[in-house]
Amino acid sequence: MSRPAAKQRLRMSFSPSSRLSLLPLKQRLQMSFSPSSRLSLLPLKRRLRMLSAPSFQPLGRGGCMKYFSLLLPLLLVACVTTGGEGNETNLDEAARTNTSLAMEYARKGNYDLAMEKAKRALSQNDRYAPAHSTLALLYSQRGDDAEAIKHYRRAISLDSSDLFTRNNYAIFECERGRTKEALELFESVARDKSYNAPDAALINAGVCANRANMVDRAEQYFRQALEFNSANAEALLQLASLASKKEDWLKVRAFIQRRDRVAKPSAESLRLAIKAERNLGDQDAVNKLTQQMQREFP
Repeated sequence: MSRPAAKQRLRMSFSPSSRLSLLPLKQRLQMSFSPSSRLSLLPLKRRLRMLSAPSFQPLGRGGCMKYFSLLLPLLLVACVTTGGEGNETNLDEAARTNTSLAMEYARKGNYDLAMEKAKRALSQNDRYAPAHSTLALLYSQRGDDAEAIKHYRRAISLDSSDLFTRNNYAIFECERGRTKEALELFESVARDKSYNAPDAALINAGVCANRANMVDRAEQYFRQALEFNSANAEALLQLASLASKKEDWLKVRAFIQRRDRVAKPSAESLRLAIKAERNLGDQDAVNKLTQQMQREFP
């Protein structure tokens, strides 16, 4: 499967049936992480920012900052001292700080400096999983798949509980056409009892399956997502999109009506609703929906 160049991938927008990695890298860097986030629907910069949040933990004794600051790199110099156990602790803190700096530089589009900081973090603590995760995303953005895979696998081996990294690795595999591997990773995230939003992981799997033209399997994932959360607007929209491909307009209408009861109508849900009503012969509904589309999405 051919892929667009890295810079082009960051600018691309996707239809609901292919929205996978899907927000640009800068946007991903600006989000705060929560376990219920629709991770696969976010592009690289946004995932990098989200990745940082789990590392912003209060430091233990000996730390010179309670929380890491991305704006005060000079504190790193002040923290690194010599001497036994304290030095090891300070190196761990330095690795965290440099990883945070790497993500901040990536958010600003300075990938070379981001790469430098992430590599420095590993030189300070090569067992720090978030540094490997950050490098994996940066190498992915560069198109260096071999290095990205190496760091994704290393991050997961160091912290198998990091569902965010596992999800990013699944996105990476899906984007490169390795659908079987990607679906296994998404499913492992959905099965994890510590993850409180299995419906999000199942939607990710459905999007990936749909991109590989595995339409029946995609529908199965979206329906499983609704079993966990019957009000998941994204799953309902995806099912409406699949039904439109099969020209099952009554199903499209039903899914869109359910979707719009739990979330504000979107441009895509209105587009599908207009198409369904037109094919079902309800011109009054078409006119009303068209006016709404023009009013809300001029």
